[in-house]
Amino acid sequence: MYVSEKNIVLSGVAVITYLVLEVFSGLYFLSCAGVALFVAVTIKFIRDIGHHIGIRDVIAFIATLQWIIGPVMAYHLLPEHELYFMSVPEKTYMNYVVPGCLAFVAAMYLPLSRRNTIGQKALNTLEEFVQDRKSLGYILIGAGIAFSFLARFVPGSLAFLFFLLSNMQFAGLFIILFADRTVNKWIVFAGVLGAMTLNSIALGMFHELIIWYLFTFLILAVILELGHGIKILLFTAGLLALLLIQSIKQEYREKTWYSVSNKSNTEIFQEILLDRLINPAKLFEPEVVSNAGARLNQGWIISRVMEHIPEKQSFAKGETIKQAFYASILPRFLAPGKATAGGQDNFERFTGLQLRGGTSMNISIIGEAYGNYGIWGGMVFMLLLGLVYNLVLIAVVHLSNKNPTLILWVPLLFFQVIKAETDFAIVINHLVKSAIMIWLVFWFSRRILKVNM
Repeated sequence: MYVSEKNIVLSGVAVITYLVLEVFSGLYFLSCAGVALFVAVTIKFIRDIGHHIGIRDVIAFIATLQWIIGPVMAYHLLPEHELYFMSVPEKTYMNYVVPGCLAFVAAMYLPLSRRNTIGQKALNTLEEFVQDRKSLGYILIGAGIAFSFLARFVPGSLAFLFFLLSNMQFAGLFIILFADRTVNKWIVFAGVLGAMTLNSIALGMFHELIIWYLFTFLILAVILELGHGIKILLFTAGLLALLLIQSIKQEYREKTWYSVSNKSNTEIFQEILLDRLINPAKLFEPEVVSNAGARLNQGWIISRVMEHIPEKQSFAKGETIKQAFYASILPRFLAPGKATAGGQDNFERFTGLQLRGGTSMNISIIGEAYGNYGIWGGMVFMLLLGLVYNLVLIAVVHLSNKNPTLILWVPLLFFQVIKAETDFAIVINHLVKSAIMIWLVFWFSRRILKVNM
């Protein structure tokens, strides 16, 4: 984010939002500031869709949504959830999270370089570069599908590597979407996303599907040059689709995971989906809205950390951060005792709650920052983390001068980073390992296949 007429207007909207809420809502002043930040981030996100691949916008939108808006709703709008309730007063929570989130977002947008976004210049260079490299896209899709199949047979220590390699199919898809100007690209598009959709339905797991749909939307918006009206319409449709999936997910899993049926998973999913479409009022039933609000609200976990530390557990003083760095450098077969992605150890240590077997929850980076360094140290950590993300994206933009397709690997590079619920071990492990994998793919393409990417 930089000084321009558009961003001055955006700042004005944020200030007006804050003043209106401060005067008329009765919210705590930092809650008002947090909502104003969310409004500004959301407007910028929608405004810039189609003009650049806004990874910063995605991160900021999801973070403010789950760390601020979800908790505001929990404090003031939604009935208190039986399990997922806020454990500290609103003032205590917002005094830490809003300044920490603001520092994080501001640091990500600091204009540390003249070329700090994946903007029109990089996209034009990419489009010209890939015109005679359509075959590269098909190779990457084929390789990704092959690794996805082989992932079923590899030991657990290699599972994450094969997960990364399988997702190169999306880099291949994005190359084809830019390079191919025939109807064939839409057939490939439908095939890749259709296969992933069916696989997600079969497994009853939709998180990865949603993220890849989001990234694909950002790419298509650039290619199709969508207007503001269409962007707002699709953005709203996406939010409704998330609510639809949330309303379906629990019933679907109960019928496929915990009971026996002579129907296929796809048939069961179609029946539940059709029921929701015929009876849309079910999307807004109290239980569905409550569960959706709880799923949106990462603040209940963060507040539990703040209630538990330092009253019942001392600050970690950087211990889990150091462990995460160590774990990100060494592969699991060389360090079998390293930090485990999934967050169970950190969750139980920082919240004092015990997770049932198979349940995965994370305390989020901002929660972990507090658990290690307290309020002020946590804010500083979030500022530094925002700078790191900023510098990584700037590095990608500069490296794309010689490797134009590198910008299409950013969704894979930031796949775990954009999530607001993940802890630092998951984020840094994914960022480091995916960067190494992407470098190896580019090296292999250049040295072995003799194709510059």
